[in-house]
Amino acid sequence: MGRVAASPKREDPPQTPAGMAGSHLNNIPLSVAMERLGLRSQMRDNGPVVFDGLQQQQQIGRRSKLVQEKAAMDKAIIEIITSGQWERLEPNSSKSIAVGNHHVCVSYDEEMEVGYRTWEWHGHMLLYDEEEGMYKPEYVYGNYFEPLQGVLKIASNVGINGMERMMSLLGRQHRFY
Repeated sequence: MGRVAASPKREDPPQTPAGMAGSHLNNIPLSVAMERLGLRSQMRDNGPVVFDGLQQQQQIGRRSKLVQEKAAMDKAIIEIITSGQWERLEPNSSKSIAVGNHHVCVSYDEEMEVGYRTWEWHGHMLLYDEEEGMYKPEYVYGNYFEPLQGVLKIASNVGINGMERMMSLLGRQHRFY
């Protein structure tokens, strides 16, 4: 009689920490798995990727210059506000004003219940791009929350109408609600 061939012994797949025993995805390269799942890598296999260190340093230098310029401008605006000379900023006028070498529009909103005046500014900074040999505009935005403790004490003593009357005598057109 013929011999019955013994079936080959199946080995159990190795156990993984996540309990994914038997998963066929464990045995294929990540790139193949991503392809099968319909995910594409951002960097295609078109050959070796060469990063230009000089170009990256220039980008970092340009960004750090922007951060430095913006910090200096923010500091100058906040100093004007806290010194009490905020009329120089022409807030809520929709006019662009010069702060250093840059131009921004400044606005504020007072909320007496909260106890802060919210200052906001936005505009563009022109930074010189040495690589392209020209100035490039960079959009900037900033804000500052000015505490109004002194104003709140006066308003609570004289009332809203009295506060509006007092501000009109000072030449400031504010509405308190």
